Amino acid sequence: MVNRFFNFILLVLAFLCVSCSNREYINSLPKEAQLVLSVNPESLFQKADISDISSFPQYLQVLLDSPEKVGVDWTKDIYFYLADNNMGFVAAMNDADRLTDFLEQNAQEFNIHVESDGDYCWAYTDMLLIGYNDDQLLSMTIYGDAKVFRQKAKKLMKQDVGDSFASSSSFVKLVSAKSDFAIYADATALPENLLGKWLDFLPKNVDLNSLSLLLSANMEKGKLLANAEFFSNDAKIQKAILDLASSMKKQGDTYINAVPENFTIYGSLGCTPQLIDLLKQNQGIGMTLALLDQVVPASDLFQKMNGDISFFLQGSDYMLYAQLDDTSIFDNDSWAHHNGIRTRGKHIYSFDNYTFGLKEDSFFITNNSSLAELNPAFVSNAATSWKDVQKDSFGFLLLNLPKVEALSVLPSNLRLQFEQAVLLWKEPTKFEITVTTKNQDENILKTLLNSWMK
Repeated sequence: MVNRFFNFILLVLAFLCVSCSNREYINSLPKEAQLVLSVNPESLFQKADISDISSFPQYLQVLLDSPEKVGVDWTKDIYFYLADNNMGFVAAMNDADRLTDFLEQNAQEFNIHVESDGDYCWAYTDMLLIGYNDDQLLSMTIYGDAKVFRQKAKKLMKQDVGDSFASSSSFVKLVSAKSDFAIYADATALPENLLGKWLDFLPKNVDLNSLSLLLSANMEKGKLLANAEFFSNDAKIQKAILDLASSMKKQGDTYINAVPENFTIYGSLGCTPQLIDLLKQNQGIGMTLALLDQVVPASDLFQKMNGDISFFLQGSDYMLYAQLDDTSIFDNDSWAHHNGIRTRGKHIYSFDNYTFGLKEDSFFITNNSSLAELNPAFVSNAATSWKDVQKDSFGFLLLNLPKVEALSVLPSNLRLQFEQAVLLWKEPTKFEITVTTKNQDENILKTLLNSWMK
């Protein structure tokens, strides 16, 4: 059964490899959709450059060589969605009979059953339901009574645009993104435990649950280029986002030279006293500072940060640097003679497993005492190729992808094709994302597909 389901997933993926927007079939998108992915498979198929299909299963060869035999209108975008814990997709059709013939010919391969009720044709597997006619196709996951989901699917396929996600301003943003693929997601589509962590570090007037994300991406030679934007349809929340962004300033490149060769992640942002004031209003940050104030003058130090703040990770070790507009807190360090704080040198201190202090008029803190020996003026070439990109941005994040632990779930031959990923905060609510591969002469999609299939 697992193999049959996997084969059916391959069928869906093949749909992606062979398809921009019809106002009728998109009406089937659930109005409460929390996440919608639009895909231009026609563009992706060209960039994948699949020239040899002889090793593919017969049904995939049919789809890739003669897609018109399936009855789907491949000139239109496909939209995947997540709504109320149900995943599905909608596509445009031009011949229901052809799709029925194709599915029945491969019924054993997909473990699929096809029937008709006069209005629509219905195809079932253990986990998927597909409804279609000559104009539209809708698929959704099923669990429990298939008849209940069939009624839900029929209602969606008959609804007007006003009852659909297609009537929303978010959908207008989605379809205006001319790209290989685009994603709309609201915060409710993210895991609750992840939301909880981020809510602790946002100003109290920013409710993460009211935020939405729009991302559009294109596959190019040696890289993926994406633009992302956070927005809220709540006017008060949108103002809070802009207030937060306006309290920041564009950064320089103060610490990029200090990133060591074997870093995992490097990040930097421009900080102002206004931003510090906003962050201190957050209950989680306020409580943390109050706790630290029992040992060191953390609140005073936090308030004096003004300029670039940068950090890098090296495995499980980290280092943070911050520019200060006043270093007098270290000239009068009577606080350093109690509470278990140890003096390691001029303006250098340790507490538990942490080393912190002042170097070159920069505050630093690390959980590895050997990193404390690094000089922030030290010159390394690990991240300097992004120096001009980082300058004049609000924030910058660089990932050395082969060393990022989260990617270890990927097959090694695929993971090692990646090089770096960069997130650049260019405007108050807008970001640019670049992901690079080692092969700069080949489209990133072709590189990744060839590595995955080996």
